[in-house]
Amino acid sequence: MEWDIRPYDGLGPLRLGMSPAEVAALPEMGAPEAVDTAFDGSVVEFRGLFRPACNFAGGRLVVIDTGWRVQGVRFGGAELYRLDPAEAMRLLERAAGGASLDMGTVFFMAIGVNASGFWLEQERRFRDPVRDGQDDRGIAVFARGVFDEFLPEHQPVSFL
Repeated sequence: MEWDIRPYDGLGPLRLGMSPAEVAALPEMGAPEAVDTAFDGSVVEFRGLFRPACNFAGGRLVVIDTGWRVQGVRFGGAELYRLDPAEAMRLLERAAGGASLDMGTVFFMAIGVNASGFWLEQERRFRDPVRDGQDDRGIAVFARGVFDEFLPEHQPVSFL
């Protein structure tokens, strides 16, 4: 399956703004295996490690989360989890025209994408697949406004 990122629109067949029923109706997704409700009332649906997790607010899809086991997550023709971590971050930064960092997650606000686990903030280095054991990389596509309240806390960062 190819999961092409479409900035501020979706990932593969998933479109931001879909309802839980619309997501479940997609052959690539089906019914969730688990559903969690957060303190703020948002809902996260999980369909295992090999499919995206879907975050809903107000009954609409607002964040699509993937982990490295979701194969085929692509942007600009490149499969992001197969790229060297530095190359993946540079590709996204070039497309977004900049990047920012908040609590270990790199945000590419101009294209509605964030990435975690590629850049290790505490160590100020990229993840090394040979040296680093556990792979916690994640890429998310999000709707406009979802993370705006945290923008004042973001710090500019560049990988170019």
